[in-house]
Amino acid sequence: DFAVTPDREPGGIPPGTTKTLALVINNPNDYGVRVASIGAGSSNPTQYGCPAGAVTSAPVDDPSGYIRPGGFHGYEVFVTMDANAEDKCKGQSFTLPLAVTLVSAAGDRGK
Repeated sequence: DFAVTPDREPGGIPPGTTKTLALVINNPNDYGVRVASIGAGSSNPTQYGCPAGAVTSAPVDDPSGYIRPGGFHGYEVFVTMDANAEDKCKGQSFTLPLAVTLVSAAGDRGK
């Protein structure tokens, strides 16, 4: 699992809207990999009382991109603020745990 904490953007993510955020995935292995999938996410509760699930992300199925050993690759993740988010959720940062599946891509070198 990887955790992503979106930086506060000007205007944030208003309730009921979706924004695209960049997720950078590092390859800690000594062989090339590709990302098979990035699971859907649901935010943890915040320290200032915003409940779990106020921010969610859609899954990313079959993303493209070879990640060389020790390298990294960026992916777009669509993040949505709940339309009924409480006022205490405004201006906060959220941690969104995501499950990322890496598969060996030794045959994809150079792509």
